[in-house]
Amino acid sequence: MRAHSARASLVSAAARIARIARIARIARIARIARIARIAGIARIAWIARIARTARTTVLIACIGALCACSRTGAPVEASGATTEPATAAAAAAVAAEAKVAEAKSAEAKTAASSRKAADLVPLPLVELPDQIVEGTAPKTAAPLSQVIARLQQQANSGETRGLDQWLTKPTLRRLRPHASASATTREAASQVAAPQGDAATQGPLPIPPSALRNWLAGKPQRVVYDGGRAVVVFANGPRSHSAWFFVEDGRWKLDLTVSRSYAEPDRGPSDPLNEPISLETATAGIKGTGPLIAVIETSAGTVHCTLHEARAPRTVANFVGLARGLRASRKYVDGKFTDKWVKRRFYDGLTFHRAVPGFMVQAGCPLGTGTGAAGYQIADELDVGLRHDAAGVLSMANAGPNSGSTQFFVTDRATPWLDDRHSVFGECRDLAVLRTIARKGAGKVVIRKIDVRRGEQAESEK
Repeated sequence: MRAHSARASLVSAAARIARIARIARIARIARIARIARIAGIARIAWIARIARTARTTVLIACIGALCACSRTGAPVEASGATTEPATAAAAAAVAAEAKVAEAKSAEAKTAASSRKAADLVPLPLVELPDQIVEGTAPKTAAPLSQVIARLQQQANSGETRGLDQWLTKPTLRRLRPHASASATTREAASQVAAPQGDAATQGPLPIPPSALRNWLAGKPQRVVYDGGRAVVVFANGPRSHSAWFFVEDGRWKLDLTVSRSYAEPDRGPSDPLNEPISLETATAGIKGTGPLIAVIETSAGTVHCTLHEARAPRTVANFVGLARGLRASRKYVDGKFTDKWVKRRFYDGLTFHRAVPGFMVQAGCPLGTGTGAAGYQIADELDVGLRHDAAGVLSMANAGPNSGSTQFFVTDRATPWLDDRHSVFGECRDLAVLRTIARKGAGKVVIRKIDVRRGEQAESEK
């Protein structure tokens, strides 16, 4: 009789819960737990905390309670019979657990949303046939074609969450200029390239999907791989534009800070003397064996730089040819180019026109202002194994892609934001001398001469 009464009480309580649940069917777990506490059935509340909806909660609660009665034969106390302190404590514990579960559920949904926006999903690849590809693609987590397809999908859907995972750090710094005031200070000081550092990744990106669509609109008609950089030229009707991608953290990322136009280097006016120089010609007559070393004698001391002739042969040939007077350059008069081309030891007598302690020193401008050149430009020559990863890295200065000429700089620390934007072609020691040049300031130190030797000869004449 008592068992029958207990079951009747249980059914009655369950009916009350069902009526409440129908009203509160959209409530979260915590609210369901409170409703169960009001009904005075702590055991049902404990079962209810694992349920997702109100209807499922009632069903699981009723079945669980009936099964418990059948197994033990003991009555389940009715609402008024359970002691209030025990019920309140149990309900409070259940409510606390429910809140934790709800918070975890919300966190999981947020994470899932981020993964949905950030992860590559199966997409038809953008066609990059071999006949339009120049150079060799580096190894990355996903091919460039798939990354382009992903970005196009996000742009077309208007989805911008997770977009920062597909943009370079310099781009994020440009879009979020408030993220670091120190970066702005460094940028104003350096002028070689804007030091970007680590980009902040918090908050929405101020870029409309339409801008991204325009950036990637059209059909790829040319792809140029160079080191960890790729330029994709899109044909959009009679016009074409370029999108620049760089490898960061093992994946391709779109850069929005580079010009949308892709230009080959300006070879300069036609002249019998204006011809690119080969490495063989530039190094002809250099005796000895071992690595090629540039010995830069300055008014502050001598710096020895090992040149990467095997990995950056065109850049090394240009530098060595100018230093030895074998590569012609246009003559300046009163700060302006003339039509005359001359072969001379280009760097002798020039100054370090830019010196930034803790960053770099730069030389090679015939005007001493950072605006001069030789009258021609050379193409970038990038290598994924040559990075701006330490002090003493010798690299070409430029005013953008494929605009290097005569100016070079040597780093005073790791500057990874310059990777694949400037051609690394050597490694210098004698850092103490370089830091002395930086401390003396711009225009204070003169290059007396640059000699180029082979390893054994250079060591014996130190």
